[in-house]
Amino acid sequence: MDIDAPYLPVAVELIDNVFPTPIVYLLTARSSTEDMLVGLEAGANDYLIKPFNQAELRVRLQNGRRLVELHRRSPRAPPLQ
Repeated sequence: MDIDAPYLPVAVELIDNVFPTPIVYLLTARSSTEDMLVGLEAGANDYLIKPFNQAELRVRLQNGRRLVELHRRSPRAPPLQ
């Protein structure tokens, strides 16, 4: 998703409503702490700065997948659709 998009918070909310356990990654050239905080406060789960390392992206995606699986197996997690 593009952090410059004025619809970022709405897009993150839409993703949350459509997917049972979404993970939102922002890939952007913006590298300031303020930009990162804007993206994370809008609801993104992770923030990567371009150019990014492919190995780092792969590990972050694996960690996201692991979190989704843990959520699905948690007895206290709300039912997934």
